[in-house]
Amino acid sequence: MICDYLRFFTKDEQRAGEYADFFSYEPKKEVWKNGTIRWRFDISGAILGRFTSTDIDLIVSIILENRDKITRFDVAWDYSISYDIKGFYDRNKKPDDNLTIYDGNGTTVQIAKRGSRFFARVYDKRAEIKAKRGVDVGFDWVRVEIECKRDMAAPCARAFLEKNDDVLIGWLVDTRPDVVEIIGDHKPMSKPKVPTRARAGHWWVVTHYRKAIKAAMEENIAEFRGIVGV
Repeated sequence: MICDYLRFFTKDEQRAGEYADFFSYEPKKEVWKNGTIRWRFDISGAILGRFTSTDIDLIVSIILENRDKITRFDVAWDYSISYDIKGFYDRNKKPDDNLTIYDGNGTTVQIAKRGSRFFARVYDKRAEIKAKRGVDVGFDWVRVEIECKRDMAAPCARAFLEKNDDVLIGWLVDTRPDVVEIIGDHKPMSKPKVPTRARAGHWWVVTHYRKAIKAAMEENIAEFRGIVGV
């Protein structure tokens, strides 16, 4: 399971700066009519892809501990399977239900409405990459993505931290029971294992003192190298 998108807000200016340093991202400053100021972060999968799973676990846990507001949290699973997604749609589509499909960069089944608090898609990732980049990855690849918004976003983030795939997949199956036809008993593709936890203090030290450390290095690089032994 990977985190594929993260949207959150903070009203604390110092934390906004620390988050901005961590993600190398400039947040959007929003001013409400009553004078309240908050900073909005929309962290895409491309940005999240720069970090290890440990880094992502750590920052998500800090956001939750700080009670900063998460309003969208996307997760995804990759399966090494070949599946006729268009055939699934043709067999299971019923009048006025929440199943839609589009063809383009890999046939995609969309479950629920895009603007709803819970939205999912299942698509042929191999076909998408081939269409976009002209490259065949050489193995079957189906991706399942879930978007959790508004009041479902924070619970999704907590389930992600707990590595509780069953809860999240359960939400999908509750919404669309016939999706088990695709994922069944298949296990997600394995990922390289990395430590899943780190001390929260590590992140705070890095964000608070990164600039000072950089300045010290630039001012007296010989002395700095002598201290750290490089």
